Amino acid sequence: GSPPSTGSPLHAGGGAGFGSAGGSFIHAGQGQGQGHQSGGGALVGPGGEVVYKHWHAKVSVLFADICGYTSMSQELEPEQVMLLLHELFTKYDRLAEKYGVYKVETIGDAYMACCGLIRDTEHHADILVEFAQQMIGAARTVKNPLTGEGISIRVGVHSGRVMSGIVGLHRARYCLFGDCVNTASRMESTGLPNRIQISEATYEQLPEGEREKFEERGNVPVKGKGLMKTYVSREVLLEEEEGQQQADEESVVHHRDVQVKNL
Repeated sequence: GSPPSTGSPLHAGGGAGFGSAGGSFIHAGQGQGQGHQSGGGALVGPGGEVVYKHWHAKVSVLFADICGYTSMSQELEPEQVMLLLHELFTKYDRLAEKYGVYKVETIGDAYMACCGLIRDTEHHADILVEFAQQMIGAARTVKNPLTGEGISIRVGVHSGRVMSGIVGLHRARYCLFGDCVNTASRMESTGLPNRIQISEATYEQLPEGEREKFEERGNVPVKGKGLMKTYVSREVLLEEEEGQQQADEESVVHHRDVQVKNL
């Protein structure tokens, strides 16, 4: 069978265990004794057995989170944290819709997405990498209430196969399972601020032109995996940094002009 379409009543929420992640399924039905259909349209087995599962052979999975989120959230009021995340995730969601990326779930400040899940595409890696780049830019437009500066994020991407399934009875969840999920999460957690870290598997999926936007980082210690060769997106100046750099250059030129006139 096919996974729920983008119009299905799935939403981000809940938690994720090691090797699995997923979004809550709204209005999961409740009943006993026989299979039944929930308000959300999902069949739930009579004994709580998994009634939907599907292998996806070629997908790319993304995780992104905010740099310094833990300390920031401790200094902000809960409402401020909620509003900040709402603003940020709303921007991500709009990008996901634009690029045809499937939002799996959010956990705290972490955002999980997948490409190639709902619709098969051989371009799942490059679509998700472009989406990730746009996420970094979008995050910089969301201001940290403590500093007034744009939010910095880390993004990790890995490509491989995953199994999707609807699990649970009450508020049943559409989840992804497999090592691909683990590794994508590790790509994010060992990543760098405002950069995308991708595995060698994802790098090999990219067209030549897209590969040029990445540089080899080398072997990175990854929990549960040992050393992994990874690649990070080449550093790109952010708009405010470009403006500052231009101002500095103009200042240097002006200073040189003054020196020449004084000779």
